[in-house]
Amino acid sequence: MSVMGYNVSFAFAGEDFEKVVLEYGGFAPSEGDGAYWMVELPAMLRMLQAAARTGATATDVRLMLLKMIAGISERSGCCPDCDESIDSYERALREYREAVEKQQHEASMTPESHPYVVSSSGKIHTCTCQSKPGQRTIEHPGATLQEFTHRSRGHFYDAGVDSSAKRLTANELAAWLTRREVVKRCKLCEPALPGAYASEASDVESTARG
Repeated sequence: MSVMGYNVSFAFAGEDFEKVVLEYGGFAPSEGDGAYWMVELPAMLRMLQAAARTGATATDVRLMLLKMIAGISERSGCCPDCDESIDSYERALREYREAVEKQQHEASMTPESHPYVVSSSGKIHTCTCQSKPGQRTIEHPGATLQEFTHRSRGHFYDAGVDSSAKRLTANELAAWLTRREVVKRCKLCEPALPGAYASEASDVESTARG
């Protein structure tokens, strides 16, 4: 986590506080109200003195501090990390929806209609291959921006689906093979290839035929 510093001015208990230093990150505690935040001690002592002089309560001091923090992160209403993660979270939600739609679309395919899967490495599998190419559990990025950010995902969300793996019909695979110089078959499922490629060996990368 990067360390960020801020200067905040405010009025409390009849006194003006100018350019009070707040720091986010660093060695600040990571749990509880105001997690990850630190405030300069002289300003805190002045606030407590002003509270004692005017009859303000500890609750008033606490609410003022939380208000200061919230004013810095108006975009997210949480913290600077959440502010920085807004665009990443929107992108993660979009990737999640696209992954779910892709999975639902492929669920409607049958072994008869789309018997093949081509993985991201260009290896050909049957759709029932035990290695399950391109199939992983789709994980939701988080119900809220805060959950997404503070669950340590931040900018590194992965929907969990290999979007480059494709289900293909026999005709689609035959067309795909004409554009390949090397044919790679899975050794585990040994798919029977269509047409002129039917004799390709599963454990040898062979030159494709036109």
